[in-house]
Amino acid sequence: AFEEISPRDLKELSKDKKILVFLGRSTCRYCAYYAPVLTQAEKDYHLEIKYIDISKLLDYQGITEDGFIDKEASDILTNMKMTDEVKSIMADYGATPMLLEIENNKMINASVGYLEQAALYEYLDSIGYSK
Repeated sequence: AFEEISPRDLKELSKDKKILVFLGRSTCRYCAYYAPVLTQAEKDYHLEIKYIDISKLLDYQGITEDGFIDKEASDILTNMKMTDEVKSIMADYGATPMLLEIENNKMINASVGYLEQAALYEYLDSIGYSK
């Protein structure tokens, strides 16, 4: 299981190092498919992937008027510094699953959608991780 964190933790956790963060939610079928693939990647690449339950930030049930459960925490993610490539992916913010690479409180890489193991490993290799 991944350590669940809040966006409020990102600044400290990413200080002077790269971290990978899985954005998902329990009601997302593809997140459920992705979790064991990411768990295997943690083992094979000696990684520690953090988890943010985005359903604690965004209202997927239509209960709140503004669409947020925790707007302040959500704003931390959407207002974080990011590369142009990540900005285009974050345009889909709320889509899950999403995998973010963060360093010094800046999003430097991101992928959205379920990746099978080979595709995930190719992605991790392409952003500088190795087994």
